[in-house]
Amino acid sequence: YGLRELKTILATSDPALPGLCCTNKEKRAMVDPTKAGTGLMVIEAAMSNLNGDPDRESDPRVLETADGEFGLVSDVSIKRKVRDMVLFKDGPIWENISKSLELTAKGYDLLERPDRDRAEIAGLTAKEFLSRFWDARIFGSNFLIESSNKKPGKAKTKAPSSEEPDEQVTSHSYAGPVTFSWGKTLAPVSIIRATCTNISPVQEGKSRGMAPESYRVVEHAVYAVPFTYSPHNGRKTSVTAKDLELMMQLLPHIGLLSSRTRPQVNVRHAYYAQHASAFGSVAPYSILAALTPRVKSSGATRSWADYEDVTMPQFDGVTIVDYSASAYQGKSVA
Repeated sequence: YGLRELKTILATSDPALPGLCCTNKEKRAMVDPTKAGTGLMVIEAAMSNLNGDPDRESDPRVLETADGEFGLVSDVSIKRKVRDMVLFKDGPIWENISKSLELTAKGYDLLERPDRDRAEIAGLTAKEFLSRFWDARIFGSNFLIESSNKKPGKAKTKAPSSEEPDEQVTSHSYAGPVTFSWGKTLAPVSIIRATCTNISPVQEGKSRGMAPESYRVVEHAVYAVPFTYSPHNGRKTSVTAKDLELMMQLLPHIGLLSSRTRPQVNVRHAYYAQHASAFGSVAPYSILAALTPRVKSSGATRSWADYEDVTMPQFDGVTIVDYSASAYQGKSVA
């Protein structure tokens, strides 16, 4: 989305979004940034293109295997959706969630935005940079800053003198504490492609417009998107409990960024498993396996009824919260 389209989508959303502000006295602890975390998003998409592939004319991303085509969603796509909800500070999503977490716009700017000022950002110190950009603290950054002495396209012809320092490239480069993996569907997918017409012509001499196979969606799919939190990297970026809690409270609502080819996207689960220490209490793969729904049928699925959901597992030294389950019950954090 461009910034204008994003504002339109979020401004027309229901301002009384359930679950985004405190409506009762039930509270739970925020995510602890000093402890390791393992997460899993379970996303159901029906007649939707969760993530188009630019190399295939925006076809839904797929992985071709001997068992069929499995849908994919990139980590960049998930993070973009999260960023978009934070970017529009006048929208109901930010308005409600910032109120419940007692956040202000200061400190929650975005580095990855279309209208950023590179020259201004280049002048920031490391402390100023991290205290300003929420997405840098959460997802990391690789913002390169070129030295003013650097002359692109021209090779150096002499050794630098004491009055002319050597060309250098510095950066605001940080490994993000939250890392999303690419998500994959639990079953093969069936892709629908259709040509649509428009009553308004886009070319002179034409009575109507036509976009051959412009409608490209997956009939039905369930994506499993794992992610991890590293307290080691979190200390480097100065991430806070509120930073992490904001992300987790946003994840269940990425389906609100709907469009013509993304009308039915539902986050069935947004699990966060917090370990008892920075080292982790249980192997992450054990947690992910226990949280992933089972496919009851072979081939492409048609509805959520084709899956067997799991009951919340219990692990020693691990606390698991499903943010989707509490998102629409008015629960908040303290």
